[in-house]
Amino acid sequence: MLLEGLYARAESGWIIRRTEVRQHYTVGASVDLNNLKNHHRLWVTPAYEYLFKSLTFRMSAPLQAVLFPGDKEVLYLAGLTFRTDYKINYAWNARLSARYGKELNDITAFYLKPYFTDYRTTMENETGIPVTDKQLYTLRTDYKNTLQEFFVTADLTVSRSRVNHTLEQSVRDNIFWWTRRYIPHRESSYGINTVVSKGFFDINTKVSAEVSYWYNQSAQIREGVWMPFSFRTLMIKPSFSISLTRQAEMAYNGELRRQWSSFGDNPDKSGQVASLSGLWNMSHKGSFYYMQRRLDLSASAEYFRNEITPDHSVNLLFMDVAASYKFPRMTLQLQLNNLLNHGDYSYTVYHPLSLYSSQIAIRPREILFRVIMDL
Repeated sequence: MLLEGLYARAESGWIIRRTEVRQHYTVGASVDLNNLKNHHRLWVTPAYEYLFKSLTFRMSAPLQAVLFPGDKEVLYLAGLTFRTDYKINYAWNARLSARYGKELNDITAFYLKPYFTDYRTTMENETGIPVTDKQLYTLRTDYKNTLQEFFVTADLTVSRSRVNHTLEQSVRDNIFWWTRRYIPHRESSYGINTVVSKGFFDINTKVSAEVSYWYNQSAQIREGVWMPFSFRTLMIKPSFSISLTRQAEMAYNGELRRQWSSFGDNPDKSGQVASLSGLWNMSHKGSFYYMQRRLDLSASAEYFRNEITPDHSVNLLFMDVAASYKFPRMTLQLQLNNLLNHGDYSYTVYHPLSLYSSQIAIRPREILFRVIMDL
């Protein structure tokens, strides 16, 4: 894709604090000259904030006009945002926010020639202006007990959108072709994300875990057939770190991800749809660091396990070692990468309506030696 452009932006704001309600007004303009579709913007955003002891209310109503000189067309993008923060006590906080708005999507949608997004995926756009009407609701609560080094964060997100375009997928000569068609559809998503962490000061240890689950509904066109679908993702990320001494530290980070989907005329109703089998992908990485006045040592091992199909999985173990020694005016560095000399690896790409395997070539075992002089 060839993309060239010149962009300029100017904005001014005023804050009024004469009453208990703080007012903030912003106006601005931008010019975007490019080889895809020139467009200029004018916007105004009135915003209001009210502080009341442990409660804070914020509201804004942005309005934006987008002018396309070539088409002599004006697109109006209106929105409304609301947020309230409530401090329950010294440790607990809660936040509720809502946003309604009309958005202009990525400028690459105006590129009308086919182009590659990777070595086996091609994108093509029909003529049109991609717009999304979106509603977004979020609820967050967090607990922070600094003395006990205990922290909890939980986020609940709900999103609903009306999109004026839909992607069509087809496969030709082992290449995935995506075409943006200006056929409207609706999307929705629901998600929850929780992070829990605990520190143990006496033994210099920190343990944490993140868990998230997302449920998405949307639609695509598959080989000319309209196909609604639902797509689910479960993610688990455990981690810990421990300082054995003032010079040594060990750390672990893991990620386990499972994705599965269903599609058909009624993706909400069980028993009415087809489905793609869920697959697990995971990685585990352990690291060791030793730091002295002049000598630094590090070693890491990373284990991957990806399910290519429900009955077949691939495994890979990476190992790297590094050392450095500092002289007054010189540093010596030695790195040993891919000690087990792996040459390739397979993995699965999971789309809501299709999954396929791909491979990457891995740089073979290597030894790197550096001399850094401080002149």
